[in-house]
Amino acid sequence: ASDRENWYSHMSKALLDAERYEECIQLCEEALQRIRQLHYDNDVWFKTRIAKAKASLGRAEEAIADLKDIVLQKSEWHIYKEIATLAYQLKEYDDALRYGAEAALGHGPLFFKWELFLLMAVTLREKEENSLAKQHAQLSARIRGEKGWNIKGRTKELFSEFGVDAQSGPPPKELAQALKKQWKEWTTEMLPRQEGVIDW
Repeated sequence: ASDRENWYSHMSKALLDAERYEECIQLCEEALQRIRQLHYDNDVWFKTRIAKAKASLGRAEEAIADLKDIVLQKSEWHIYKEIATLAYQLKEYDDALRYGAEAALGHGPLFFKWELFLLMAVTLREKEENSLAKQHAQLSARIRGEKGWNIKGRTKELFSEFGVDAQSGPPPKELAQALKKQWKEWTTEMLPRQEGVIDW
């Protein structure tokens, strides 16, 4: 990557972190237009930052549409997680679970996904599926417990509400394996269904 491309990458990330969302969107769009050959998946990262900035500006529907286009280009678990998070904010709980399941099944270390599993737990609680909600919360808690990470603030409150313990219970891999069948079902059962006739 050129110095110019690296500058656009670092500057757009800084603008997003600084909550200067409109400037972030403008800079990312400028990078996508001006740089013909992007490296290190920077095209995906610029588009993802645009979507995140839009979401932070209250344009969640636009952000979801952008992110759905991105996963057609590069199917990364963290992009599915972004869609699930926005769907939850819009109270579209079935979509939140479907895209959360896609993220859960996606390639990536299990310990990176503890926030995803907690999001899925909260979503399931909204749907009054309390047993599955607790299982996802337990998975999230056990990941943090196994890693020895500090648990405080809202995360601690949620673990308490779900009645889960970070230090006891099956290991995270075992808990995830038990939930995998359910995740696979969500990725297919919640797809929109249509009727048609086979032409040939």
